[in-house]
Amino acid sequence: MLYNYSFKCTLLNGVHARPASNIVEIANAFNSNINIINERNGRECNAKSALSIIASDFRFDDDCKLVVTGQDEKKLLRV
Repeated sequence: MLYNYSFKCTLLNGVHARPASNIVEIANAFNSNINIINERNGRECNAKSALSIIASDFRFDDDCKLVVTGQDEKKLLRV
């Protein structure tokens, strides 16, 4: 199944190395494919790659979408 969750980036400095590595740490605990879409610029990143997340240029108040597919997606969406 495919799960989508819309949210806003609430980090005043956007997503840089430290928050990106925290996202990767959480994402790597799951088997599902986890992508995040930056609705402002249309970039999509793999939540298991800090470089991919940083390259997506998430800024404060950007509209974002979390897209999860895989065996444990329901478990991940409860985090």
